[in-house]
Amino acid sequence: MNFEDVLDQEKNELVEAFLVFGEGKRLNKVLADLENNKPEFYKFYEAGKQSRQAEIDELQKRIDDAVALLEYNEYVDSPLQALEVLKGDTND
Repeated sequence: MNFEDVLDQEKNELVEAFLVFGEGKRLNKVLADLENNKPEFYKFYEAGKQSRQAEIDELQKRIDDAVALLEYNEYVDSPLQALEVLKGDTND
């Protein structure tokens, strides 16, 4: 989901909420404010996306390390070691 999709979803939810509560008169101002603050919201969206990417990268590293343990280690306890790596229970 890209930024425009997220923003459109937010707008739709605002429209529904304002109409449900009988605040249709204020809706245009709220939507205009949302549109005026779009560049600022985009900064927050990008920061959140980058934050999640770091988490994804860390999880991928754990998976890669666990697979490497299982592929190159013939010891009986390698599945347990791989599980510890996946959980992040390493003592590096």
